[in-house]
Amino acid sequence: MVNKKIWMFSLLLILTFVFFQTAAASNEAVNITYIGFNQADSISAIEVLSEKYVKNLPPTYNVNYNYIYAYDDSWGPSQELLDFVSFSGDIVHQDIVVFDMIFVNDVISDELKTAKVANPNLKLIQIQANEQNVGDIFDVQEDSELIYFVTVPYYHFTPFDPKDWEGWIEYYKGEGLSDEEIEEEIIGSEKVEGRDLSHLMISHLLKTYAPADKISGMNFDRTKILYVGYDIGEQGSRYSGIFGFNFQKQNLEKTFYSRYFEMESVSYGSTPDGTVFIYPLTGGWYSVSNLRTNMSSQNISFEEYDIVIFDGFFDNNMLLDFKPIFDEVDTAGAKIVFYNRYKNETQKETTFSKTGLDNYPDSAVLYDFGGNLPLNTNPTAIKNMFRAYLQLNKYGTDLTKDMRVPVNAYLTIPSGNIFHPAAGQYFKTMDEYMAWHQYSVYYHPGKPYIGIFGFSSVYGPQMKELTKILEDKGYNVVVGGGDAVGVYDDMTGSFLDANDDCYVTCLISMKNWAMNYGNQQEGVYQLEQLNVPVIKVIGSQGWGATTGYDANSGIPASTFTWMAASSNVDGMIDFIGYNDENKEWIADRAIAWAELNNTTNADKKIVFMYYNYPPGKEEIGANYLNVMRSFAGDGAKARVTAGNSTVPITEPVYQGILRELRTDGYDVRTGKLPFVTIGKGGEYQFDYTVSDEKLILNEENLINLIYAQGINVGGYAPGVLDKMVQQRVDFIASGGDPDDWWGCELIPVSDYLEWLEHETTPISEGGNGTMDPKLYDSLVKTWGTPTAFGSIPGNNASDAAWGGMIWNDKDNKIGGGADRNYIVVPMVKFGGVRMMPEPNRALASDKALDSATYHSGDLPPTHQYVATYFWLNRGTGDSTGAGTTGFYNDEDWKADAVVHFGTHGTQEWLPGTSVGLYRTHDWGPVLLPEIPNIYPYIVANVGEGLTAEYRGNAVIISHLTPPMVKTRLYDNIIDMETAIRGYQKQVSSGMTDTAILGAYRQIIIEDVYALGWNDAFPEQFSAYKKEIAAEKYRGGNISKVTAADIKSVTDKDVSDYLVANKDGVFDLFLENQLHNFVESIKENSLSYGTHTYGTFNTEQLSPMVWNMWSRQGFDDVLLDTYFDDVTSIPTTNKGLTYPNGTAIPSDDINSKYTEDDVLELVEKMMAYGTTTPTADQIRADLKTVFDKETGTADEIKAKEDKIIYFLLGPAGYISDTANYATAEDVVTAWENTYVDNHNMYTLLKGELFEFYFYFSVPDRLATDDSNKGTYQDTNGVYLNDVEMRKAMVQFVTDVRDNGTVSYETVEKALSKNFMSADGKTIDVGRPWNNDRMTYMMLANNRIDYGNALESCGDSEMNALKNALSAGYIAPSSGNDPVLNPNVLPTGRNFYGIDPSTYSTPAAWRVGQAMGEQLLIDYYQKYGEFPKTVSFMRFGVDFIQDEGTLEACLFYLLGCEPTWNAQGVFTGAKPVVVGDSNYDQMFKLTFKDGKGNTITVDRSRVDVVYNSAGMRDGYGSMLRYIDRAVKDVAKLDDSADRPTVKNNVKINVEDLIKILEKAGLSRAEAEKLATARVFAQELGNYEIGTGNLVSASGNLDPKSPTYQDDLKSITDLYLAKMGYLYTEDNWGESSEAITKLLQTLLGRTDASIFASAGNLYDSVDNDDVYQYFGIMNMASSMYDKDGNYIKDMKQWKVPQEYIADTSNIHNYKDGDKIVYTATEYIEKDISSRLLNPEWIKGQKEAGYSGAMMMAEYIENLYGWSVASNGELIGQSTWDRVFEAFANDPEMVEWMSTTSPYALQSVTARMIEASRTGYWDANNEQMQQLMETYVKDVIEHGVACCHHSCGNPSLDKFIAGQMSVLGLTPDEEKAYWDAVKEATERDKPSANSQPSTSSGGGFGTAAVSSGPSESSDSGETPSDGTDVGGGYGTDGTTPGTPGAPVSGYEMTTSIQNAANSVRDFMANPTFSSSSIFAIAIVVIIIGAMFYGYRKKNI
Repeated sequence: MVNKKIWMFSLLLILTFVFFQTAAASNEAVNITYIGFNQADSISAIEVLSEKYVKNLPPTYNVNYNYIYAYDDSWGPSQELLDFVSFSGDIVHQDIVVFDMIFVNDVISDELKTAKVANPNLKLIQIQANEQNVGDIFDVQEDSELIYFVTVPYYHFTPFDPKDWEGWIEYYKGEGLSDEEIEEEIIGSEKVEGRDLSHLMISHLLKTYAPADKISGMNFDRTKILYVGYDIGEQGSRYSGIFGFNFQKQNLEKTFYSRYFEMESVSYGSTPDGTVFIYPLTGGWYSVSNLRTNMSSQNISFEEYDIVIFDGFFDNNMLLDFKPIFDEVDTAGAKIVFYNRYKNETQKETTFSKTGLDNYPDSAVLYDFGGNLPLNTNPTAIKNMFRAYLQLNKYGTDLTKDMRVPVNAYLTIPSGNIFHPAAGQYFKTMDEYMAWHQYSVYYHPGKPYIGIFGFSSVYGPQMKELTKILEDKGYNVVVGGGDAVGVYDDMTGSFLDANDDCYVTCLISMKNWAMNYGNQQEGVYQLEQLNVPVIKVIGSQGWGATTGYDANSGIPASTFTWMAASSNVDGMIDFIGYNDENKEWIADRAIAWAELNNTTNADKKIVFMYYNYPPGKEEIGANYLNVMRSFAGDGAKARVTAGNSTVPITEPVYQGILRELRTDGYDVRTGKLPFVTIGKGGEYQFDYTVSDEKLILNEENLINLIYAQGINVGGYAPGVLDKMVQQRVDFIASGGDPDDWWGCELIPVSDYLEWLEHETTPISEGGNGTMDPKLYDSLVKTWGTPTAFGSIPGNNASDAAWGGMIWNDKDNKIGGGADRNYIVVPMVKFGGVRMMPEPNRALASDKALDSATYHSGDLPPTHQYVATYFWLNRGTGDSTGAGTTGFYNDEDWKADAVVHFGTHGTQEWLPGTSVGLYRTHDWGPVLLPEIPNIYPYIVANVGEGLTAEYRGNAVIISHLTPPMVKTRLYDNIIDMETAIRGYQKQVSSGMTDTAILGAYRQIIIEDVYALGWNDAFPEQFSAYKKEIAAEKYRGGNISKVTAADIKSVTDKDVSDYLVANKDGVFDLFLENQLHNFVESIKENSLSYGTHTYGTFNTEQLSPMVWNMWSRQGFDDVLLDTYFDDVTSIPTTNKGLTYPNGTAIPSDDINSKYTEDDVLELVEKMMAYGTTTPTADQIRADLKTVFDKETGTADEIKAKEDKIIYFLLGPAGYISDTANYATAEDVVTAWENTYVDNHNMYTLLKGELFEFYFYFSVPDRLATDDSNKGTYQDTNGVYLNDVEMRKAMVQFVTDVRDNGTVSYETVEKALSKNFMSADGKTIDVGRPWNNDRMTYMMLANNRIDYGNALESCGDSEMNALKNALSAGYIAPSSGNDPVLNPNVLPTGRNFYGIDPSTYSTPAAWRVGQAMGEQLLIDYYQKYGEFPKTVSFMRFGVDFIQDEGTLEACLFYLLGCEPTWNAQGVFTGAKPVVVGDSNYDQMFKLTFKDGKGNTITVDRSRVDVVYNSAGMRDGYGSMLRYIDRAVKDVAKLDDSADRPTVKNNVKINVEDLIKILEKAGLSRAEAEKLATARVFAQELGNYEIGTGNLVSASGNLDPKSPTYQDDLKSITDLYLAKMGYLYTEDNWGESSEAITKLLQTLLGRTDASIFASAGNLYDSVDNDDVYQYFGIMNMASSMYDKDGNYIKDMKQWKVPQEYIADTSNIHNYKDGDKIVYTATEYIEKDISSRLLNPEWIKGQKEAGYSGAMMMAEYIENLYGWSVASNGELIGQSTWDRVFEAFANDPEMVEWMSTTSPYALQSVTARMIEASRTGYWDANNEQMQQLMETYVKDVIEHGVACCHHSCGNPSLDKFIAGQMSVLGLTPDEEKAYWDAVKEATERDKPSANSQPSTSSGGGFGTAAVSSGPSESSDSGETPSDGTDVGGGYGTDGTTPGTPGAPVSGYEMTTSIQNAANSVRDFMANPTFSSSSIFAIAIVVIIIGAMFYGYRKKNI
């Protein structure tokens, strides 16, 4: 049967071949198809243009030409391409098919092979190939001619003066040509040039590849032209035709037109006087004899030419003299052309008839009428002459037939790349250009030069327009042109002067791709030398098609990728689309940078903006950045570390930014600043007599200055705003000079209103016209319209003061008139430098949080926000308000640059266009249009940093993270680790003593409970309780266990159960949970303190380097060498005792070495500094550190070798001269060494080949004998293994000859031996060509990590200074430095990634493991697999883990990813029955909960994908997910085994019914039912759920609105995230889509989030809980039909998982990746928040460390709310209380260093208890209340949103005052402090809090709290299936408010007890409370009586 099929297929091929051969014989046309990557509307792509111009070819060209665009929108193969190459496609009809830079995948390759069989004459051509010629399917690769044609430059940008063309225009009009034809055909345009180039390209294809019978008789040779003219021997003559011809011939040869012609000239004589016109012809200086003599000397023969041009033959006698010459030319077969000049037609005809010229019928006479134009280099004469010479469309070969060379081709031929649009010429150097420019009308003396460069042929008109705009604004411009080659190939040669100073002050790039396409790093190097900013403009030509995915983008995604991404890697900035709206803006931005460059440091006005949100004193700073110390230096570091005000402040070692700037000449003044202390109740004392600067400029005084005058004030704290202004008034009133005022500025509202009007008024009406009226409308619609005078409406309300800090001068304190309103701009002034908070975005206001009001869009900024940025742009001099204004300055102050200091602000997140913003339509550029925006940004957060680049026009300067050190265990965890190690040793050694093993188990379990880790495994411990209850009460029948049974099981019961290890339960717990958990804590990176900009904490150098090495496998190497007696490196060797007090033998629990020894080794390596240690030195250090080795010398050396190889890589052997004396020894050692079972030499050779020789093996290393070579290049040439080995030996020799092993010596030797074709040493001044190989040879330069870290300080500071001088910030990749050390040193402009390869193969490997671990864990817990899993994804994690979470999603769907040959991700396809990997995909083998190994088929899991930060930058992944879901939904039943259910398909069928029921048609429902991808609205970048949660004032489980308040949080989530992103619905929302999301979340059984970095964890920021946590919270509230579950008892969050994807490239099979959310959060808490080392680091950080502590505790609360209390257990809050509120040393430190952080911490813990998420006991609550109240009394209120902005807290505290033991004076002092800030009176103890928080958080009531779990654990009595949640047994472990284990309390008792507890907390009497107390007394009495009777 098989043979029959083969026979039939072969017959079909033969018949096909015969058919097409017959068809070919009858069709003489040549069929050509070009497959390219240019869009069909590209005006610059010749391969595209050829399709339209082929019809204009001469009749001899019989060609059918077709162009196919190869890619679809996602850069996969286009459908047109797939159809074309298919067996039934047109490819078999073709003669020639060209593939231009097209990646040929396996499918296309197979089709091409089939086509070649069907049509053997088919020629397949590949140009610019990037892969091997697999299967030899291509006839030719790398066709250099074709490459030339498709990359040739165009020259179209020189403007034309119509006066130059008057004569020609009139003549051609007389010839019948229209104006359009004259423009296109004569003067020239890209259409003419495109047609001519197409002509040439097609001619090449025909000549080279077409069947001979189809082009017979055609001549494709170039036309040869001979010019016969006159000369004078004096080059400067005006009358030398030979000189003029040769001059233009040389220029023309630089263009592609030289491929048409070969030209030569010969003289018939020289004029006697070059200054005299040659006519009349006298003196006999010309003759036939002269001509023959010159032809002979030049070896010229007429037979060699196709055309001979005779010039200057005007005299009849002369014509007759040369008649024999004309006859010779005619006989030779050449065409005769005369170039003559006549006064009129009659003269011409007379001459022809008299001389017999008409005897040459094929000749031509070209002429013009009149004029006396010189024939040399005069531009007008030359354009006329060459117009005539080259308009030869009737002569020459087929190659020149019917061509029309446009005048542009020779008019604008460059002799250089520098030009000016009006110059009419090019210049080779800037000196030449300036010699012309500075005498032109375009020169502006004293103004800087701005450069524009780019693709001249494409963007010429826009470059010209931009030049004019800049010149009209008074600036000098120089333009650099080019196309395939241009000025950008030698930027330094073009723009640097002899002193290496740059001629220009700013550059504008209109070049696409990289600056230097062939060598990107060379381009960066040249930009570094220029050191000026480069603004990237996205030209509007050549844009790809706009799709639905581009709905909110100013630039199509397909265009942005290739026009901007490469420029981002080059370190360019801004990325603005060129259009009518933006062109002025582009010019203004360039001018601002140029002026910053041109301004002296002393005159610069700089604003540093820091982040202060929420408003108040608690959070001032930036993400992991020590803002205060960064600016003020470290003089107070010792004081704030100790938290002791008696520790003296010293002269700073690290000077800080302000002093550094002053050293560089900036106007930084501190002499007028006060020394600030904070008195009782927060009263500030300002001492202006202190002159010692170290007391003024230090972090402690700086934060006090900011507390007073530099904070944002929330609407809930009007008293704080009053005080801020009053301090200003008092300063002036007390005699202070207004110019010396150092604090806030006041902007009269009248000024602001005028500014608004000016911005919105069109230019035509006298305004700026730079703010779209729609923005204004949204502003006033949301916040109202402020008035210049009068009271502020809604003052003290949540949205008071028109949404910002607006103050009413009721009593005319300022002097501008009573009742005048002012916008307050907080700041601290240091002369010309100012520090100020970025204005408050009001994201926690009612308007922002009301999902019913604001779900349709994001919130516009407030008036104060807008006014602040307007003021920065306009300055103090632009005050127009009547009367005295708020501005006090002796001179105008206007910002020259803004520095948004630290991650991250809000300006870049304002609503609007996602990328390619519009100047007047988007808030970002409206508020910060021109001022240079410099943005130091944490290097680990690339995803959000790119938003600042693309949407905020920011120049990023990366700054380092805090030291990311190895987490070392502490306290009980060390005891536990030691006990686990001892237990494992005993078990592995066969120990059978149950008493000893039980003792170990008891130690471990006691530590588990002591650490509160039972809360980390709630499902596991609930299962234990259930099993115990079954044994205890139900005879072992677990199915009969009730909730009451479970409640009766105590912690001691569980502890005893585990210690007993019945059925190996402890061993399973240790193996599956505990051991991995301890290891995960050790592997977690500990962020030590916060980073101080411009320096590095060298004390943490070795711990951080160790952590970096560890992530790359160093610990594994150590375990394989010196720690081979343990399974993990011990923290320390510690003594333990058995429970009976007997000491455990140290040998049973300890190791030879510990982490201390490892750290000692790292410290020794760091001690070498910038010198790379040799192998010999490392061996000596290893012997010193690991001094307990007892093996043989060879065994010890083998261990040392592994360490050396890890640290130094293969180059380590080169430095090991003691063991490898010669280079030959080194190479032999490589050959004998194996790394991961791979031969090192083979690995090295393979890497070297791939990097250097993949495309072309050099002759010196080549062989034709395949037996001598392993590797073959793309040309089929083998690498000679013998010669390669010799080269490697020579490489080693050269390294040694150059000195010690180092980056420089290795790179130089690589260049010589592998990069250079001739083996000679090449220039290694720019070594990046060898970067990758050098790092490979040096083990990624690991040994240099310490130097790279230490250099970050200087690099950051220098970058900041350079940016403030309008310098260029060099680019680098971004990531956390532990994950990617190549980001070091920081201080560079990081760029994004190319998402086209994501998910990568590495991500797929880990993603599969993630999916398996999730499925197995869920099955072990619930006995089934999840049917639906929801995902939450952040873009920053996507960048870091390469799409691992998405790979997990594809795995759960049962799909596998696909990539093309170049590694580009092309989607995921379903795996179906019959596929070889079907079992691998769907069969899982694992241990069940009892430890039994089972094999189970798992089903296809449905998915719900929610994302933030993916939509704009990585939208293609959203589409791939959508396609995969749809593909799985379409599978029929035969695609899977019966045991593999398709849950996607099942859900789709259900969803169709649900959506139909909701009102959709069947078709609409079917379309929507497969949608699974959700994100925020286009242009929306805020979610707000975190603000709603943290504003906890209305959270009260006793409130009747409690459930509705809780639901409001998820309502906001659904409103913000309810936008669909599929191929059919991009960014749409509707009621049906919301219903779809509710239903999908309601069906969710499990959820997962991936944390991909080493810096950020689950608790150090609010993003994880406010997105992932609230997503799960929403899941709990909806059933499987999308209906809201009204019974809170039935709310169950899904099983939540968090995956650690921070190290995917070092993943090993079996590594634990997926954790339950409780495990993961506990891991982060244990490794950081509660770790004494982490706390130590935060204390060293001072204020910023205290802020970080408060942030963690704030986010713990967020997790509590988001999980309904299930993820943060009672023990967690207890431990946090002990560490931060019950430790007197900590309380004292925080009270001294940051009292407002202490208030935040204690207030938040009070709130956790008040709102029911923590059952704090009386002692804990009293301690918290006392600490909070006394700190307020001492320091005043923090005025954060959950203290000042929380009247509920006021009421709660009022009810507690009587038990705090406060004196009446203290109580009064407390309420006075509160009232001073909030203007609220003390609440009455029994009053109810307002429904509004009074501070911006009111009506969107944050009401989220715990709910009681169902005692029965069953579904509701009505039978409703509530959808997702945990498993099938209905148990919900960890529910807050559950009774204490060990006894059961009925609901009525519990409710009564709650009433008693409420009374104790707030002792006010009512009938209900008295009744409740009575009930409880009776019940307790009855219980006591019962217990007595039972003898309990």
